[in-house]
Amino acid sequence: DLQAPIKQVVSLKPAEMDRFLGTYDFGQGQIMKITRKGDQLYSQMNKYPPIMLYPESKEVIGYRAFDAYFDFEFDASGAYSKMTYWQNGQEVLPKKIE
Repeated sequence: DLQAPIKQVVSLKPAEMDRFLGTYDFGQGQIMKITRKGDQLYSQMNKYPPIMLYPESKEVIGYRAFDAYFDFEFDASGAYSKMTYWQNGQEVLPKKIE
């Protein structure tokens, strides 16, 4: 059971986790939804099964299944500004569509 290292796992309030939620367009037909069930976040790309996400901070969520993470930026009011997805040292800037 190999797990990618994550820096830390922090406990977030539901409202803090909800800032990550949405539908993101990665291009080339790749659509990812980030959802929350209870106190657990999930990502789901197209029709693949959901994968658990773990909050590393109030701006970063990552995987344990593989080495990748989402780095979110929020404006002064706390509203979504942009997100960068990092995997294998490469960055992707998906567009939030919902």
